[in-house]
Amino acid sequence: MSTSSNTKTGERRRHSGVSTRRSTDRPVTVTIHPQGPTEVSNMPRLQGSGNFDLIRAAIAQTRRNTVEYDSSVFTVAREHTSKLIDGLAAHFGRVRVIHYISVRSRCTSECWTANPNTVSKCKCACAGMNHGSYEPLGRIVGHSRAGDVSVREATKKHVYFVEG
Repeated sequence: MSTSSNTKTGERRRHSGVSTRRSTDRPVTVTIHPQGPTEVSNMPRLQGSGNFDLIRAAIAQTRRNTVEYDSSVFTVAREHTSKLIDGLAAHFGRVRVIHYISVRSRCTSECWTANPNTVSKCKCACAGMNHGSYEPLGRIVGHSRAGDVSVREATKKHVYFVEG
């Protein structure tokens, strides 16, 4: 194992034949979508099939085709996400997780046809977001005592870090 130093910062790093990463570099990122596989990006390039081997070990899978690779992004089946994050965090020290969550907003016609100046009195599930707009959210899906009910599907992005 050899070491090198950066004359500008005085930083010393060990080299073991595999890529190393400074804490200022972009962290390994795991992206979880509402449907579909989990993605891994920003992984440093490991020698040979090291990246595949590392991911397979993290998810405890030895079969081929459990990990796919395309354009610098690895994908694994959604059911392996927790093991994947834990394994990558243990190896790299820190993993950035981008988790996209499906969010459904509901609104009633009583709300969207109300006076916009009465938004503070809104009791609708939209929490005043659509109050007095005179437009339903998304599509009308039914009827309630408060009038027609509309629904809008959206995706919310939640970013957090997992330490190893």
